[in-house]
Formats: sequence, C-alpha cells, structure tokens
Amino acid sequence: MAKKQPKNQLGLDFSVRGDRMIYVINDESNRDISRQLFDKLLRREWELEPAGETADISSGQEEIRIIGHRLPYPEQVKIARVFNQSPDFLGFSAIYNGKGWVFVNAESDSYERRFSIFFLTATLGLYTTYTFEDSLRARAEQLVLDALMPEKDMKTFLPDPGTPLTPSLAGDMSDFFKVPYSKIAARAFQLDIITDDQLRDFPSVRPLSNKSTKEIFISHDASIADDLENYLFGASEEESE
Repeated sequence: MAKKQPKNQLGLDFSVRGDRMIYVINDESNRDISRQLFDKLLRREWELEPAGETADISSGQEEIRIIGHRLPYPEQVKIARVFNQSPDFLGFSAIYNGKGWVFVNAESDSYERRFSIFFLTATLGLYTTYTFEDSLRARAEQLVLDALMPEKDMKTFLPDPGTPLTPSLAGDMSDFFKVPYSKIAARAFQLDIITDDQLRDFPSVRPLSNKSTKEIFISHDASIADDLENYLFGASEEESE
C-alpha cells in the first residue's frame, strides 16, 4: 500500500536527477565546508544511516506541518544534526538517495539551528518553483517567518505601529518565539511594524540580559496573552502554591 502523503506535501519523483545540493546557507566559509561535507558523503567517506555516530537524525514531517502550504517536497525529508563540525558550518539542504535532507551543525546556537532547520526544509519544497537562489531564499524565509512568528502573536507584543521595538523587547520576543534575535526585526519589517530605515539601524547584537531564559509553553486552552504575561512577569507566589 502506498504511503499516504501529508496534506501539505505533494509527491514528485526526486530520483531522476540524482544526488545534489539544493541550497547552502549563504556564507563563504559555510559554502566550502558544506561542499566538502557533501562530497565526502557521496564518496561514502561517512554514512548518515544508521544514525548516532556522525549525526542525530530525525524526520522533517513536523517542520513540514508547521510551515504549511502544499509544496512538492520529496516523499521523505530527514534532518541531520551533524556532530564534530567547525563553528563555521551553518547548514545546507540536498537530495541524497532519493530523500530530501537538511544538514545543520549539532553544536550551533539552538535558536539559529532551529531557524536553519525550518528554512532549509522549506527550500526542499520550493526549489522546483523558485529556481534562482535569491528568490528561493526570500520565499523560504518568508514562509518560515510566517510560521514561527504568526502575525497575531507578533501584534500581542507590538499592538500598534506606535509601539517601539526596543532591543530589550526584541530579546524577550526572541526567547518567546525561540528564533534568532535578528529575525525579530526582520519579521516586524515584513509586517510593516517598523520601517526600512528602522530595520537598517536596528542593533545587530542582542543586548545582555540578567534574566535567565525561560521555557514557554502555549497551551491549547489559553491565549497567547496569558502566556506572554506569565513569561514576562512570572506567576505570583499565591498562584504557584
């Protein structure tokens, strides 16, 4: 019996063109490392499966579900968090053995790694339509920003255009959405919350914070406003008893 495709996943035959890289995160050092890593994989100098020794491997179906949209992904999408790599290795996507693969650095910053996984997964569903690198990158990032920072949730933090996006607030939003600090301003600009000039002038380095990062869970029966209030101010002692 044929394997049932997820609702937002269109089936195509990805075996006809062979193994190839799809998108490499645009950094010169990363490009060199990624090319070398994939070439060694093709020469069987290291193996992806079984998982455990060289990489932690998981399915990409949850990322596909969260991204949404009916896109022509490979039938199987796998995510490889590769061990023992240079900090310069950021990640790439590829078709290998008829499967879609996302490769990221297992030791990289957790928010950066999470965003890269979603972004590179999106490229696997978009590259047959967006054949130019710049347009592929722009569309993939747009889908991921939409998915990880929904407009209604962004506007809980920034309810009107007059609400300033300060570096401190952006830091709190980064922890809340679990995305890189730099992506907060990018998403605010995408939603016309800040201007092009404000985006260019926004500090690129996250300010130091004395508050330790808190885990945030958004329950199905509570609003984001309640979760946001608890995140920013914490529950009272009476509530916690």
